[in-house]
Amino acid sequence: DFYSDFYTYWDHGKPGDVYINKGGSLLGGHAVLLIGWDDNKEAYLCKNSWGTYGGPNNDG
Repeated sequence: DFYSDFYTYWDHGKPGDVYINKGGSLLGGHAVLLIGWDDNKEAYLCKNSWGTYGGPNNDG
């Protein structure tokens, strides 16, 4: 699911940041493809359905 607080992460996140939903209203769906795991951050690495534009490090 895609929540309104994701826009803050998308616009202001830094490379290596991990998005964690903190609230906000549900805006709709969003697809991601899991491509790996980061042991240090304990987070999945993924590519998203919006392509490579935007997001920290322009990796979506």
